[in-house]
Amino acid sequence: YADTATTGTPINVTAVPAVLTNDGTGVNTNTSYLPIGGNGITQLWDTSSNGFEFSELEVGDMVDIRMHISVIIASTNTVVDVNLHMGAGGSVVVPFISDQNYKATGTFEVIRYMGVYIGSEDVRDNLAQLKISADNNCTCTVHGWYIKAIRRG
Repeated sequence: YADTATTGTPINVTAVPAVLTNDGTGVNTNTSYLPIGGNGITQLWDTSSNGFEFSELEVGDMVDIRMHISVIIASTNTVVDVNLHMGAGGSVVVPFISDQNYKATGTFEVIRYMGVYIGSEDVRDNLAQLKISADNNCTCTVHGWYIKAIRRG
């Protein structure tokens, strides 16, 4: 799922976590191949709510997510965090980037790959969102994500 919206209008990043949006309209978006040959899965990303949709998975399945973003740092020594908030109210937090200190200003490309376990009905049945925050104001553009579902057994 490739994004185009944040290229023209980057996401403002503050100490309050902001949702990483992805409109899925980028030229590299490819939904021709369902995550695992169909197998009951029609989508894993919801562009209208900007979240991962795990409801077609089973408890015990896994999802691999590759996040590709750029952070535009305006102040030296800016610390950035990106977390995946899952479960009701984001009660389960999986860190993608923890306390990454950017010592210089500029644009920094970030790619992270994480395996996520669908360990409960709460995680499966509630939208999951990537959220970014920083101790100094900065901005972020989303290039996109790759998502792979892995059925248990």
